[in-house]
Amino acid sequence: MEPGRLLALLAAAVVAAALLLAGLGLVVAQPASCGVLPGGARALGLEDRRRSGFVACAGDLRAASIGLSPRGWTGCDDGSCVAQPDFLGRRLAEARRAVGLSEEDLAGAIGVSSGLRIRAWESGESERPRPRFIPLLAAALRIDALTLLDVDMEDPPLAALRIAAGKTTHDLYDETGLAAMRYQRLESGINAYELDDTMVEGLALAFAVTPQRIRAAVARSRARRVDHDR
Repeated sequence: MEPGRLLALLAAAVVAAALLLAGLGLVVAQPASCGVLPGGARALGLEDRRRSGFVACAGDLRAASIGLSPRGWTGCDDGSCVAQPDFLGRRLAEARRAVGLSEEDLAGAIGVSSGLRIRAWESGESERPRPRFIPLLAAALRIDALTLLDVDMEDPPLAALRIAAGKTTHDLYDETGLAAMRYQRLESGINAYELDDTMVEGLALAFAVTPQRIRAAVARSRARRVDHDR
């Protein structure tokens, strides 16, 4: 067998295995950098926004397997690969200038080593801030954290509330006991679970919002999935 064909078959086998494990809920996390699998993930249309090739995160592959559009997926979420709204670097730059902070000033305020990180976030060309930095940025700039995300601030999906609160899916398990797979289904808009009061109240406490806001956000996430499936 030709070496090129053998490599293609091996890549396809790896992708199929990842999809199977993700579907069984056995793979819910990858390292924050994510693996790169040229060819295999490309076939699913999952281009890594960080321009490091094509990601092979379990969450990204799971998204393709359940029919979610790759648009709006931005790789890993500090240890978990889940759907995330886009971070708006231009709004970060506008808000920073509005309060008269330099890139170095803002970096110092949120505890990162260099203004170069801020510049990279503002340009949007190489990376985006991890969730834990979003509320820190918002506090330093005196803005609502949702301002930094590409969502309707009056009707945000569940993922936006999580990121605005600086949480990862692993944080939620630690704080609420909600399993990562179950939460990811809520965030992806999969209507597989009924929302009980305990779950809603736990998420509301973790995100520092009202229970009504959580229910509306879940409804919004499910509506987005229905719109995509049509």
